[in-house]
Amino acid sequence: MLVYVIEEVKKFDPRCGGPTKILCSQINKQVKVHYKGKPEIKPHSLIQNRYLHDDTIKAYISEVSDLRTTIKAEWKKKLQNIVVKGIKSDFKRRTAPERFIRMRHGTPLFEAATEEANKIQNEDLNKLIHQFFWGQANEMPKSQMEDLWREICHLIPSKPELVDMGVEYFKMF
Repeated sequence: MLVYVIEEVKKFDPRCGGPTKILCSQINKQVKVHYKGKPEIKPHSLIQNRYLHDDTIKAYISEVSDLRTTIKAEWKKKLQNIVVKGIKSDFKRRTAPERFIRMRHGTPLFEAATEEANKIQNEDLNKLIHQFFWGQANEMPKSQMEDLWREICHLIPSKPELVDMGVEYFKMF
């Protein structure tokens, strides 16, 4: 695994290159080290350090190169499946009949509320209206949209017909 990681990094990092060298530490628990004349140092396992031989590393690299091509093919296939699944899901959401009803029949509500909000220049009202508009196209639950519309109508008391428009709109879906 270590050889694979090093070889992959060498491909992408221009500062890395040259032959791969690996230093290994191995703990041998069967062999205990004793320090003569030092009874205060308890015996401990032997730690051996060594370099992997170049031929061993080359053998690992040749084995890993086959792995690299298989992983890339599988990775590409998995990524394609994820992208296709996302596109299908988004396409299904965007073409849902309810979304078209919401957007087509909700546009007059949005425009009427926006017109009134521009007259009274209320920033909070504008935010609510844009949130309502966003909810039409992005599957906001009907109950949440109704609450949002009631709040919008409450902030525009001069237009009671907006309430009736909202009632008719929410009957459609």
